[in-house]
Amino acid sequence: MKGQVFIVALLGNVVVALAYGPAGHFRGWTAKQASPRLTNRRASSGELTMLVEASGSDCFSAIQKKASKGSSFLRSLPAPLTSAVLTGLVPLSGVVGALIPVPVPLKIATLYGASLLGAQGRRKIVPELDSAAMLELAQLLETDYAKVTPASVMEVQRKFKLPDDVFADIRIDVFSQFVTAILASPEFKTSELRELSALYSTLNLDPEQLGDALFASFEACWAKNVQWTNTKILEDPESLERMTLDKCLFLLTRSLSDLGDSSEGVAYVVARCAQVLHCETTEITERCLQIGLPLYEKAIKTAVTKLDKVTPQNVAKARTSLGLTLEDVDEINIKVYRSEVVGWFEAHQDSFKEDGVERMAKLASVLALDEATAKALELEEMYPVFEYEVSEMVREVVSDHASITGLAGKIATAQLKLTLSSVHVQMALLQAAINSLTTPYQEAVEYLGLGNPKAALRSLVELRFAKDVSKTILETMTDTRLVGEEVLAQFFEDALPKERSSVTDELYQLLLQDTLTGNEKGVTEELLDSTVELGAMMAVGEQASAQAMLKVAGPLLEAKIEGYLAGGMDSLMNPELRVELSEFAEGLAVPPEVYGRVALAQYAKQLKANPPNVKEQGSLGLRQELLDATRFFLQLGDNEWDKAVAMHLESGASLFESSVKEALGMSAAGAAAEAGGSGAKKELGSGVITEQFKEGLEKLGALLMLTPEAQNDLILVALKGALKPRVDRLVNSFEQKVLSKEEYARRRGVDTGEDLNVDPGSNANLGIEENSLNFMDEVLNLVDFFEGNSLWAAPEGSEAAADGFTYALTASGMFENNLIIEDLYRQFSISSLQEAAAKQQSAGGGAGAAMGMMGGGGDGADDSKAGARMAKAKSHFAGMLGMSNQKKKSVDKDMGKSVYGNYVNDLLKRKGGVDPQDLQQLAQIQNTMGMEDSYALELLSSMKKTHVFNVVERAFIENTEIDGEAVQQVKVAADKAGVDLVDDLTTEITAPRRMKLFMAESVAAIATGLCTDENKELIGEFQEGWGVPADKAEEAFVKMVGSTCDECGAEATVGVQQGTVTRTVKALDKLAAFSQFVPEEFEGVKVGSEGMKAKLLDMYSKAKDSGEAAGGEDQGAALEKAMAALDAVLTA
Repeated sequence: MKGQVFIVALLGNVVVALAYGPAGHFRGWTAKQASPRLTNRRASSGELTMLVEASGSDCFSAIQKKASKGSSFLRSLPAPLTSAVLTGLVPLSGVVGALIPVPVPLKIATLYGASLLGAQGRRKIVPELDSAAMLELAQLLETDYAKVTPASVMEVQRKFKLPDDVFADIRIDVFSQFVTAILASPEFKTSELRELSALYSTLNLDPEQLGDALFASFEACWAKNVQWTNTKILEDPESLERMTLDKCLFLLTRSLSDLGDSSEGVAYVVARCAQVLHCETTEITERCLQIGLPLYEKAIKTAVTKLDKVTPQNVAKARTSLGLTLEDVDEINIKVYRSEVVGWFEAHQDSFKEDGVERMAKLASVLALDEATAKALELEEMYPVFEYEVSEMVREVVSDHASITGLAGKIATAQLKLTLSSVHVQMALLQAAINSLTTPYQEAVEYLGLGNPKAALRSLVELRFAKDVSKTILETMTDTRLVGEEVLAQFFEDALPKERSSVTDELYQLLLQDTLTGNEKGVTEELLDSTVELGAMMAVGEQASAQAMLKVAGPLLEAKIEGYLAGGMDSLMNPELRVELSEFAEGLAVPPEVYGRVALAQYAKQLKANPPNVKEQGSLGLRQELLDATRFFLQLGDNEWDKAVAMHLESGASLFESSVKEALGMSAAGAAAEAGGSGAKKELGSGVITEQFKEGLEKLGALLMLTPEAQNDLILVALKGALKPRVDRLVNSFEQKVLSKEEYARRRGVDTGEDLNVDPGSNANLGIEENSLNFMDEVLNLVDFFEGNSLWAAPEGSEAAADGFTYALTASGMFENNLIIEDLYRQFSISSLQEAAAKQQSAGGGAGAAMGMMGGGGDGADDSKAGARMAKAKSHFAGMLGMSNQKKKSVDKDMGKSVYGNYVNDLLKRKGGVDPQDLQQLAQIQNTMGMEDSYALELLSSMKKTHVFNVVERAFIENTEIDGEAVQQVKVAADKAGVDLVDDLTTEITAPRRMKLFMAESVAAIATGLCTDENKELIGEFQEGWGVPADKAEEAFVKMVGSTCDECGAEATVGVQQGTVTRTVKALDKLAAFSQFVPEEFEGVKVGSEGMKAKLLDMYSKAKDSGEAAGGEDQGAALEKAMAALDAVLTA
């Protein structure tokens, strides 16, 4: 080893290996005999090489050598004195004194002895005795410690009269040195456990003493061999240092395993020792397994060689002695059992009869393997052998094209030889079938990839034969009770490996070509079925299979059919030829779908060769007869005929559609005219297919072999073309009415001039836009077009309202912007209302009556043709435009709100309310516009509330201070509209406004004399009428009365001072009125002095007296009452 120098010396029979590393550090172990394992092992640290191993008994000689040095002092004494010292008759200090020369004084001798022995001497004397006892104990154990009894050991204690604790330390020391000697070799031997157990019993140690001994030996071992080793080496399981530590842990766990000590005591010892060994307790189990498992495996392999002498108990004992559980050794047991099974097969020519079964059963019992596990291990070795033999048997049958007779017997013999069950036979048969199929299939794929289709075909033929043989074998030799019918049914679908569809499709086509054309005797049903079945196994789909059949059989079938068609009607009407064609197809075994595709293609050729021609009289009828005969001869099925119908449509659509246009009056000239500009009005023809033309079109459709559905679709296409210019005319007339002249001219590029259809003096607009007669004409023309061509229909079993109709065609999609649809419908609704209103006004009726006319009731005019057209327009115009029912209802509701609202607003502006006659007219409008009762009532209520609220708003806007007149305007408006100011306008009129209205009405009532002390309850009615809380109303009222009285007193005083009688009297009149409502606690109106009070009363009395005569008695009573009130309220 580089960087190291080895010195090997032979001293007697002991080999010592010395190794000096780069740092000059020396390490080494010695032993009497080299271990085979250690001879080839090199120390992981790179510092030493182990060549020998040690034994525990080596310690006894070492102990004797060391102990003999310790006891040399006693041996130097004369024999009698030694005996005396040992028996305690003479103290050892006396012996020391005896050794000092006689001339030395006794005191000096004593001091010498004390200095010699003293504190240190006492400790020296005990080891001298201990060494002597240990020397004798080592001599006793060296011969054969296993045979030494504990009594013999205790005799040594008695001989040297040692205390129990001292002799216990000696025994612990001996056991510790024994363990240390064992640890001199890092490799563990099972004998070492027996030796430790024997010595432990001989020395009669208790668990605590055993723990102390182990701890001491481990501590010494760590300090000597491991302490300075780096972590990387200690983590290497192969290093000697790591092996030494693992051995310590193993000895620790095994030594403590059978002590019967408490778990706490054992745990304590383990923790102490693990700590000194620098090891986590959680690692101990795993590291012990690294020693125990190899030893167990070695032991179990040895036991197998002597299986007849080994019992399960022996193995269990060996396992537990190593601290292993069944789970720990499970893999080893399985490995050993499998190895034995393989060895038996190799030694007995793949046979496993009674002697093999018996031996394996014994081995399974020894290894504690359950029957199921043992059988599974046997099958792992036996079944592949059996499967191979069965596969070879089947392969020989397939390759030699031999009979399967005798195959069952051969398989049964192989089964018996290997003692397998029937289930294994079934499994092997299935695998043999797969193997027989896989090889030729893979060969076919490879040959195809190499561009060798002939070789690929040979493999495919072989594969087909293998498939048939395998199928026969499985059908005759499998037991469905064991395998299951569903397994057999699925087997051939999954037997072959999956390949790309392009590969399998090409292989199938090769085999199908050979099947149909490669056999001189012709194709048999059995052979074709086998080919198709193989195609399914190769995962060839139905479509690919049909395509392959079409490629192979199609050309043959096409040639045959073309020959028949060339013979014309004579061949087509010949029943014998028809049968001949069927037999030919059956002979090719062509599937129905393939025949249908070929026959349909031939029918398409016949159809193309005979296009429809109306120029020759009767040509369409002859053509129809030919095609019917072709269909009958080829026996086209329903699926093919559905496709032929589509061909008829493609062939005859152009002719039929042009005929429909002619029926509509849409000649080429007419169509050209329609394509012109949009300024002048152009005639579009009737646009309606008459009954005569309908019959003609039905006959034409039948001759062209068009279905009624196809005919109807073509008619709708033509009608759609006819509808488009009519829709354009409708939009044009709409824009002419809703756009200004300038906007319309810019959009259309024309100048329309003045519209003479509008009556400038008409006022029949009901609050909506002016009427448009041209627009309505276009709407009614559109209705005639839809009705004449039956483009709407009611649901079956009902006459249906407008919402229930369905439309075969609508104008949806014919507009530049679909948003115009809603505008058109709104304009129609407005125009229809305007026309009705204009007619009613011209007849002297009102707007409400006009609304009644819109309801379609009782007037003779509604029974006229114009009325009927208008009624249909109302029912269908939205549907003709393509407007959804939901959208129509939304627009109707919106328009109803507008018309209804305009009428109600007009009534409220003119009358301030709605009277019973007005309600009748509103009901007519509601019915006309299709408004629900709840919605109409809610709308009416809302509008009346809004009207009253607007009156309140104006009162506050127009008046800086709300007075009695403004209050009366609000109350009159609410009364006429039938609106409750509290319940109906709870949130609309705010609390501050309600308070102002209440106070204004109260002030006005008092000031005018409407409310006096005789009818004070009116104030409460005002408070309730405005919804003001009673407490807040009272507080505000009292405050208002007090302040008003004070203001009147001040005003009257100023009048007296200025000598203005009128001013004074007016102020005192108001004061007399309001003083009736002052509360009892009111302190009165202060006027400054009694003299001023007298002047006020005097002036008022004189002014009123002058008018008393004119007023009569009532005036005098009023004055008297007023004077009393003023006298009471005025104070100095």
